[in-house]
Amino acid sequence: MSDRRDRTTRRLLACGILAPGVAVGSFAVAAARRPDYNHVADTISKLSAQGVPERWLWTSGLVAYAGLMLLGAAGLRRRFEMSPAGRIVGNAIGMHAVLMIGVAVFRDDLRPGGFFTLEGALHDILSGMAFSALVVAMVATVALANVDRAMRSLRTATTIVAAAMTSVGIAFLFTDPDVQGIPQRVFIALAAVWIVLLALRSMKTSAPGEAMVGDDI
Repeated sequence: MSDRRDRTTRRLLACGILAPGVAVGSFAVAAARRPDYNHVADTISKLSAQGVPERWLWTSGLVAYAGLMLLGAAGLRRRFEMSPAGRIVGNAIGMHAVLMIGVAVFRDDLRPGGFFTLEGALHDILSGMAFSALVVAMVATVALANVDRAMRSLRTATTIVAAAMTSVGIAFLFTDPDVQGIPQRVFIALAAVWIVLLALRSMKTSAPGEAMVGDDI
């Protein structure tokens, strides 16, 4: 990469590092404004559910998260533009970000335990699709790590996180509504940590001859 292009790419990747922190900060503020919010039983979406006052406190943070993730995805595409697997990583992260905007737009049902309105159903479906896109990005990252030495240290962690997120996500579907907040937070924490690790590792540019791209997937 040229120096200027490298700096631009790193700045874009840095947006991916900031994104989870922005979401966490927005969640903390929104939850603090709701004395009745139950961290064990309530999912995060209940902070912007239908009929909830000041829903913008969470939705604005979610949109900001999505915007930063879109910039981070652009950085990934620039960083791995010569790698088919790398392009899949960037595109999947970008799709995750777009879907999260939909999650912010459509409000969840305030009552837990199923789909009660079309809007609530759309919210839940888009949320599932958004995090499925992250799992796709993780699978592609494992393939990328096989041909890009700078990413190889992330291969094992990515495999573990992808397996854990899939397991927790499935468990969430069968969790009693009274404790659904717990597995959801574990799921999201795993995703947030992985996003930051991905962006950090992607900032390390492979030395000439280290990255063998073009035949990875």
